[in-house]
Amino acid sequence: MASNSLKTAAVALAFLIFSAIPAIAQRAQRGAAPAPAAEGPPPEPAPRWPDGKVNLGSTPDKKGYWEVRPGLGGGPRGADVPFQPWARALSQYRGSKTDLYPPLVHCKPSAGPGFFNAPGFEIVDVPELKKIFILNIAGPHSWRVIYMDGRPHPTGDDLRPSFFGHSVGHWEGDTLVIDSVGFNEKQWFAGSYPITEKLHLTERIRCLHQPA
Repeated sequence: MASNSLKTAAVALAFLIFSAIPAIAQRAQRGAAPAPAAEGPPPEPAPRWPDGKVNLGSTPDKKGYWEVRPGLGGGPRGADVPFQPWARALSQYRGSKTDLYPPLVHCKPSAGPGFFNAPGFEIVDVPELKKIFILNIAGPHSWRVIYMDGRPHPTGDDLRPSFFGHSVGHWEGDTLVIDSVGFNEKQWFAGSYPITEKLHLTERIRCLHQPA
């Protein structure tokens, strides 16, 4: 973890894990009991590129469409987040209001876990471009770009705060690790949590179902 001066004032623990199986984007919550098996046929093995890496996108016979199923979501609990006092007060105020809605409701983009809360999204893996695109097909109809070419994050005036920030990625086995910085302060994170421009977010999209 970074020092207090560098980490997010609101959410000091900016580390979320997304466990994925084909057609379902499961978001794992620390300490949560395993979700019951969904009805229907068992999940198929994840498709792979010729070099053996997982293909999170479409294939000639599959659409590569992902969706969040009821009961599989869940962000960090407020009790587990080491808030600064002002951030805890702001989060509690937002949660106490019935007429105050997050920016996502007004079709503003949402970073990190909020992006995956859409009714559906698609991941487009383009190895020849060394980029992965994540397309949100609901709400603001937005997209994220994950640079896979090993570039560093921009710094100084080149890092302009935005809703999605700047994301770079790499593979750790069958886990896609996405590292993002450069967020603005106009969104609610993981529910009603405030963030600052110091947010440094790590996401992991992991293939759980392996070939037999």
